[in-house]
Amino acid sequence: MLNEKFVCLASDCDRPEPEVMAIGRENMPYARTLPFILFLDSDGKFVHGTAGGTTAFGFKADLEEALARR
Repeated sequence: MLNEKFVCLASDCDRPEPEVMAIGRENMPYARTLPFILFLDSDGKFVHGTAGGTTAFGFKADLEEALARR
């Protein structure tokens, strides 16, 4: 599902790009535990996000939630 429906980008959590920081701060101000995962649509708009670890089933549910919101 990840390869078919998403484009993945990793960012250094110690030195994130300013655009990534701005999206995270605006949409996930509560995020405190790594990893932070931001789901954006094809226009770069935030649709869903998570913070902290999860299971494979939880991650799949997050992917499905992101697809449903775009």
